[in-house]
Amino acid sequence: MAGNWNWRGLTIGFLIAYVRTIVKTSTWKMAI
Repeated sequence: MAGNWNWRGLTIGFLIAYVRTIVKTSTWKMAI
């Protein structure tokens, strides 16, 4: 259970970082 939860947490963290990168890139493109 703990291992499964840890894997899920890492996946969520990765998805959040991925979305943040996309948002930053989109904002940067809009600024220009």
